[in-house]
Amino acid sequence: MRDGERNYLMILTMFQAALRVTETVKLRLMDKATMDNKHLLLVEGKGNKPRLVAIPEKLAYHLGDYAQRQELKPEDRFFPISRVRAWQIIKQCADKAGIDRRIYCHLLRHGGAIARLKRTGNPKSLQIHLGHADMKMTMRYLSTMQVVESLDTESEVEFNR
Repeated sequence: MRDGERNYLMILTMFQAALRVTETVKLRLMDKATMDNKHLLLVEGKGNKPRLVAIPEKLAYHLGDYAQRQELKPEDRFFPISRVRAWQIIKQCADKAGIDRRIYCHLLRHGGAIARLKRTGNPKSLQIHLGHADMKMTMRYLSTMQVVESLDTESEVEFNR
């Protein structure tokens, strides 16, 4: 059961924080913080560049509760597995859920980024959150979101005949 809980929390963290797989498996208890009632993770991003990432209150609670039950020390990693193992877990979960398309860890980052952009409508904030140096990369999420929204809108069109 421990691995099931760990795996669930890892997937939840990857999606809700829109993290890369490497950023996720490197997270330590001491990287979790609260400042001005905001829940944050200190993430070691691409090129070992550190950045603060805001996370939802419920996710912060789940991480803290998990760390306490697992008796993690500050320097302990939440998910002490390799990138490869994380990929295997994602694939196994997709198979178990009956998802028959190619699933990979970065899809969780993309999905989380689009969900964040839908809620905030702020591409600049998302750029900072994701750690993108170039706004062009972040704008790809806006483009994807607009396509999805237009499909949603068009699917609701009804004709009398």
